[in-house]
Amino acid sequence: MIGIVSQNEYSGGGTIQSNLRASRICEITSKRVFEIKEHIDQFIE
Repeated sequence: MIGIVSQNEYSGGGTIQSNLRASRICEITSKRVFEIKEHIDQFIE
């Protein structure tokens, strides 16, 4: 979804667009990594 709405035809493009997209992907990935770690920690402790 991020990839679709950040395309030039929908967002107007611009030099900051790729940075915003990368930032959002990093946020989502980071959140998911912490969720997975919490899940794994339940089995280790």
